[in-house]
Amino acid sequence: IYWGTASETNNSSFVIEASRSGSDFRAIGTLPGAMNSGLEQHYNFLHKNPAQGKWYYRIKQVDLDGRASYSKTVIIETGRQAFSIGRLYPVPAGENLTMELNSRVACLVKISLTNNSGQVISKSSRLITAGSNQVQVDLHGKAAGVYYIRVEQENGNSQFLRIVKR
Repeated sequence: IYWGTASETNNSSFVIEASRSGSDFRAIGTLPGAMNSGLEQHYNFLHKNPAQGKWYYRIKQVDLDGRASYSKTVIIETGRQAFSIGRLYPVPAGENLTMELNSRVACLVKISLTNNSGQVISKSSRLITAGSNQVQVDLHGKAAGVYYIRVEQENGNSQFLRIVKR
């Protein structure tokens, strides 16, 4: 799970919460906040070995005084991926990035590139074959910084990656 903040004021921590039902959330991890920062901050958390099926996730942001607010809830379905993302190179990326997609079956994937503000700045679709596929991501003209790549199957399952362009 990846997220970021534009700035932080009195931010003590982030509590990552998960639920199978979408209503009974439990904490699965905590990351410290940046307290008071006028700089963009980037965070990520890996839910290790979740059971197969649908998971609901949200992030609870806790202030130093104990007050809390919640992110919107996102849904991720595990165990049904027809593909996985292998190697990325070069790291950090230059004008082009090569992404290895490994697939059990031939399928259509949608690839989107998002900036730190959450704005989708490019989209493409690719038909990948069973086995290993090398997919080029064009970063020409993109400013140096952090970006997020989303690779989505036709059934809605998706995977996300954080990349850095130099």
